[in-house]
Amino acid sequence: FSIQLGSQEPKNLLLFGGEREPNTLKFNDTTLNIQLRRKRFELPFTLHLRDFQMETHPGTETAKSYKSQVTIEHNDLKRDTLIWMNHPLRFKDYTLYQASYSIDNFGRERSTLAVVKNAGRLLPYVASGITFIGLLIHFLMMAFKRKKSYA
Repeated sequence: FSIQLGSQEPKNLLLFGGEREPNTLKFNDTTLNIQLRRKRFELPFTLHLRDFQMETHPGTETAKSYKSQVTIEHNDLKRDTLIWMNHPLRFKDYTLYQASYSIDNFGRERSTLAVVKNAGRLLPYVASGITFIGLLIHFLMMAFKRKKSYA
């Protein structure tokens, strides 16, 4: 798209959402940073990254595993926990998965977590419980019916 600030010449910008750093525009004494990104949602808790570790396969730069040591804070609760590949953190209706990592231009490691809100995560357990109870009642009724027929 094209953007014009005040009486300056219009500038053409290409935003595709994959930029690591925002595009910088200067207008008089003001600097604007423009970056295309996904919509953000506030979580009802705070998560602090304490440490990040990445293991690679021997002799390669290919990641073997990522681990994020985090502290989760909610009201008076403060809990340290570990999130790693295929071992997500479940808190309230949210599940946080270790998705990826990156290293910025200054050599700082960053952990990328995928967050999913799943209000019905207990539903399969409830459904399995109801099915189990129904089968138990059915088998007990059949056992008592068979016992009566032998008597």
